Amino acid sequence: MISKNLEASLNRALLIASNFNLKYAKVEHLLLALTKDVDVNYVLSRCNIRADEIINMDNILSRCNIKANDYNNNIKGFLQSSSELIISGVKPSSMFQCIIHRAIIRAHSLGKKEINGASALVEILSGQDLYVEDLLQKQSAKDSNLIYHISNMKYSNDIDEYTTNHKVKLDKNNDAPTTVNKGELLKDEEILQSYCKNLNDYARSKKIDYVIGRDYELNRTIEILLRRRKNNPLYVGDPGVGKTTIVEGLVLKIIEGSVPSALRSSIIYALDLGSLLAGTRYRGDFEERIKSIIKAIEVKPGAILFIDEIHTIIGAGSTSGSFLDAGNLLKPALARGTLRCIGATTYREYSTSFEKDKALARRFQKINVKESSVNETIKILDGIKHYYEGYHGVYYTKNAIRSAAELSHKYITGRILPDKAVDVIDEAGAYCKLLRNRGKIVNSRDIKNTITRITNVPCGSESDDLQRVKSLKANLEKVIFGQEQAIESLVNSIKIAKSGLRNYNKPLANYLFAGPTGVGKTELAKQLAESMGMNLIRFDMSEYIESHTISRMIGSPPGYVGYDQGGLLTESVSNNQYSVVLLDEIEKAHSDIYNILLQIMDYGCVTDTYGRKVNFSNIILIMTTNAGAVERSKSFVGFGHKNFNIGDSEKAIEQVFSPEFRNRLDAIISFSDLSTDVILHIVDKFVLELKKQLTQKGINCLVEDEVKSYLVQMCYSKEMGARPIERLIEKEIKSYLAEEILNLISDKVKQVLSYYESENPGVKANLTRILMHGKLCGTGKLVILPVDQGFEHGPIKSFEVNPDAYDPHYHFQLAVDSGVSAYAAPLGMIEAGASTYAGLLPLILKLNSSNSLHSKNLTSDQAITSSVKDALRLGCLAVGFTIYPGSAKCFDMMEEAREIVAETKSYGLAVVLWSYPRGEGISKEGETAVDVIAYAAHMAALLGANIIKVKLPTKYLEREKIEAENIESLSKRIEYVKRSCFVGKRIVVFSGGESKEVDDICNEAKEIKQGGGNGSIIGRNTFQRKREDALSMLKDIMDIYAS
Repeated sequence: MISKNLEASLNRALLIASNFNLKYAKVEHLLLALTKDVDVNYVLSRCNIRADEIINMDNILSRCNIKANDYNNNIKGFLQSSSELIISGVKPSSMFQCIIHRAIIRAHSLGKKEINGASALVEILSGQDLYVEDLLQKQSAKDSNLIYHISNMKYSNDIDEYTTNHKVKLDKNNDAPTTVNKGELLKDEEILQSYCKNLNDYARSKKIDYVIGRDYELNRTIEILLRRRKNNPLYVGDPGVGKTTIVEGLVLKIIEGSVPSALRSSIIYALDLGSLLAGTRYRGDFEERIKSIIKAIEVKPGAILFIDEIHTIIGAGSTSGSFLDAGNLLKPALARGTLRCIGATTYREYSTSFEKDKALARRFQKINVKESSVNETIKILDGIKHYYEGYHGVYYTKNAIRSAAELSHKYITGRILPDKAVDVIDEAGAYCKLLRNRGKIVNSRDIKNTITRITNVPCGSESDDLQRVKSLKANLEKVIFGQEQAIESLVNSIKIAKSGLRNYNKPLANYLFAGPTGVGKTELAKQLAESMGMNLIRFDMSEYIESHTISRMIGSPPGYVGYDQGGLLTESVSNNQYSVVLLDEIEKAHSDIYNILLQIMDYGCVTDTYGRKVNFSNIILIMTTNAGAVERSKSFVGFGHKNFNIGDSEKAIEQVFSPEFRNRLDAIISFSDLSTDVILHIVDKFVLELKKQLTQKGINCLVEDEVKSYLVQMCYSKEMGARPIERLIEKEIKSYLAEEILNLISDKVKQVLSYYESENPGVKANLTRILMHGKLCGTGKLVILPVDQGFEHGPIKSFEVNPDAYDPHYHFQLAVDSGVSAYAAPLGMIEAGASTYAGLLPLILKLNSSNSLHSKNLTSDQAITSSVKDALRLGCLAVGFTIYPGSAKCFDMMEEAREIVAETKSYGLAVVLWSYPRGEGISKEGETAVDVIAYAAHMAALLGANIIKVKLPTKYLEREKIEAENIESLSKRIEYVKRSCFVGKRIVVFSGGESKEVDDICNEAKEIKQGGGNGSIIGRNTFQRKREDALSMLKDIMDIYAS
């Protein structure tokens, strides 16, 4: 961190103090030593300054009590010394140390690896201490230019040349060294290289793409630059419109010489504001850098400064209460015309910040940069495509270029041409490079698919989209009953929108669904979204009954709570542009909401609280209303007859909705009342859904026609429509089935429960719930999904192979979808999903887990991570615990397990024991030996386990002598282990073990079943596979146990 030269200077300072028998070396001693420092004299020579011009030698010698003669005769000998000896009797003073410490901090902030004598000199010169100021010359030492140049001096091999050829010579008649007058002040070119980018050099090295079009803007720029005063162009335009590209085009013209002679020698420097601000820790650093850049541009012939995002310089460098910022520093040079500057900013930033500074704004000549048209964008893409073809190794067809311009303009909203079109062809080329097995030609279909990936709008699969429209009517009539006329009107309107005959500046369609409650208005909107592959965004308009609630739709005005959160409608549409927006019961909303909807329906956009234009051109807007339903009911005559006066209903709608609102609708689709035949179809639909739910539980259900007729008779109501059906099925059928399912215990389950004759009813009930759940319901077999390895082995080892498994909800959903008997996990994993999945599957809370970072001798020392009360709180049916029979601490663990078992059963919860033999007395092979596994299962049974989990036994024998033929097959070994648990009168399940192929796991399941085992616990082999593979494997395993 400290250079060798500075270390020598520090030693010299200590030597001077030691020579006068002082305990502390002070700042004056340091300054005296620095006068002979190689680095200090080098930078002073570069600045054409002598040491005695900044250091008050008389005051230093006075402070040190050194006479001039003594200094000349004796002290100079120490100063010339390069000894590296550290004087132990002398210590640096606190101020001495502070200077070195500040130099280290400054060097660190500037990214320098070490400090030298010049670094220490800068800290002395920039200090504010009066004690130090007396040691410096009053005028030169505090010159901020000097401080800046010294602190920013770039060192090179010149220092070595200086040290070799220009040794510091001591003048006998002077107390300061003579300096060599070959150095120069830091060159202006070095300043420009440090804080700017020479765009001319970029153009010469082919790092700037050729610019197509923008002739007007380029000619206007050249015209302004040729002015005598105020010759500063300012580009103002939306982001992505090509402002920076115009500057690059000007650079290319200068390089080619196709500009007036006055500009042919021009060099354009782009200001790097990040480099300019980096390392400006002290007041004045930033201003000095700006002034040095301005000076360098002014003195360099033909130099032009380009400031992209020029609004950022307003306020840059200023402090609280100060008006001196970078913008004000530019004003004098801009006004004189000695500094030529090109700026670029957006309309929003120009109006909010730049335009407010009138004095700065008037020094620039504004050039509006408009968005390119589609045809201009095609020309631009055609001119630059060879850059992307060379980079990606592909070829873009003419249709691809045209599609990129047209489709990006149509589907990508919130961005500007040509920027978004260029991004499309770039990404399309990258995607083709990704697909190694395909050709290298990018066609219009590739462009469409790329835009689909960017926007989630299916513009690429037109055939699929048209096929959906063709089959839309049939699909809707399968799930929506009795509304054939409404479906017909809706489908006809959708066909017009999807055929390309619509106005692309409006939503796909604007509909008002009118009719009584419960006739299918909301359901039709849901089914339409599903059939068309669109998202559904639903708003209950009863929540927007007050006028101020409009801010919830499009965002709060500036200064109000929630301004930074955006609006619910605008944010939802921005994130899901291909959606059905459903405004349910629109008549309940405040009338101010209608004014927003008028703009959306007419122009397909709305401005949110941030000033963004949110595009609705790919939205189907559906509003539902009950207006006119009362008139329908009054005119309703007869049972199931549609003999009502349509005119009365239409008048009611006209009274609620204004003419301008109705005039912007594509259609008002009327829904008719439901007849008894239609209600019967709806009952069939709900019954079919109920059958599917029961099938997942392995239960077949037959609903006779008499029951359906009863439901129709009980739930039919012309005022309520189909809404009572679901409630009636819930009450009359599902409640009955629930009771039957709970009481439905198969003979096999009853046989298993008979093993636990002494258990309390609570334990038996929870065991029954586990045995009667899932696809193995009533078979007496179990498949349990455990996820405790994340705690035991670490998440990376367990989950990284399938990153989805990091999410606790992933395991819950996997257990639900697969139909396993139960899900077992530690506290945190259960807590993360217990509320969401409450009642959907039996849960087993694993109370303890081992830590894989412990040594093997300590693996039996388990951590208790939860309690039985946690299990009760989370709705678990059982508690799990791991024991290690044979380990050194097995006796303590057995006592601990027995206490937990007793507590668990006292609350009516079942007990699951993971029993893994381990310890110094057992060999590694012995941990899975058939006799040892049998012993482990037997110990778990003795401790009172209701469900025992052990590893699959191998043929290896640790101690017991068993006839070989009795343990040759896995099924025989399973039978032996099962028999060790009270002659098979306990539930014993077996581990899936390490990662295996699906066939191996299924074969093991067959052996477990044949040997009388009760099932499997399969963890890593499940969640380390992809979801689809895991579900398929679990289905195969459960099919084996259920057969």
